Amino acid sequence: MTTQTARVDWRTCGLIAGCYIVWGLGLMIYGAGLWWIALPVLAVTTAFHTSLQHETIHGHPTRWIWLN
Repeated sequence: MTTQTARVDWRTCGLIAGCYIVWGLGLMIYGAGLWWIALPVLAVTTAFHTSLQHETIHGHPTRWIWLN
């Protein structure tokens, strides 16, 4: 019997962090009154966030369900 270590997919973790950073920047741009710039940024970031949620359903970025 072999022990299986839990692996972390750091690329996915980086994408999650990047998604939240861009989302925050988009909200700051919106707050500055530049809604025509913020709208496409927030739309793409929201779509990307749903893709990341799909990844967590399938066991990414870690093998620990409670962490995902």
